[in-house]
Amino acid sequence: MIQAISTLTCLINRIIPEDEFPNAENNGVLVYLARFLGPGKESLRQNLELGCQLTEQESSVTFGQTVAELTDQQLDGLITQIQLGQVRTSWTIDPQQFIEQLIALTADGYYSDPENGGNRDGLSWRMMGFERGQLAPGSHNFANENILQQHIVTWRMVADEYETIVIGAGAGGGIAAGVLAEAGQTVLVIERGHWLPTAALSRDHLRNHRLSRHGHNTGPDLEGNPREVLDGQLVPPHHGAYQNNAMTVGGGTRVYGAQAWRFHPKDFQMASV
Repeated sequence: MIQAISTLTCLINRIIPEDEFPNAENNGVLVYLARFLGPGKESLRQNLELGCQLTEQESSVTFGQTVAELTDQQLDGLITQIQLGQVRTSWTIDPQQFIEQLIALTADGYYSDPENGGNRDGLSWRMMGFERGQLAPGSHNFANENILQQHIVTWRMVADEYETIVIGAGAGGGIAAGVLAEAGQTVLVIERGHWLPTAALSRDHLRNHRLSRHGHNTGPDLEGNPREVLDGQLVPPHHGAYQNNAMTVGGGTRVYGAQAWRFHPKDFQMASV
């Protein structure tokens, strides 16, 4: 966890201050940061620690006070000054990048799934009027759907011949296989990924192949599946340069990432007739 905890706390509480809802600290952002900045995030943690130290240095030169002694107005001005890169002291890291990164992490902790450590009891979701999606009465719950699992074959069950073999059970491959099977062909679909239930895919929008900031939820496993790029660098599956796809039956059609769409009944209502 960041050592300059006092400075960090002051900064995140001005990034998301208290109003009728709690500030960043009281909505669990420090807990979130402690978890997020764990093993594997040493470089980021060191940069944030150094940024906090340099912010104290900037505060001392600008106001002659520590960050904790500044008024809200003074601290807002200091944050803006750093964010614009208009620093008065010598910085060994990019001041603008430091503040932008801290803002992003604070927002992540405040608004993301409570299971990440922040957003206590989903308070920020209620503030925005968001309710975690529930299935409407009579809707189909694929999380409890087991009948299609009967069509998964083992090596010993594979037939000697198929009229069509489809590689990949994503959106394109899955639709093609379905159309061909309905037309009467014998079809074998080969999918590297797993048959994942809906519950394994819909709980957290920060871990998927489109937004892999905190990892991903569709495979391949992070260990043992790197890709080597032109310069010889080994890229893990959750890195953007890996260009990962959703490796599961149904592919990316079953993973809401990037924009993280959350559809409600009103989204499908006609504006007029």
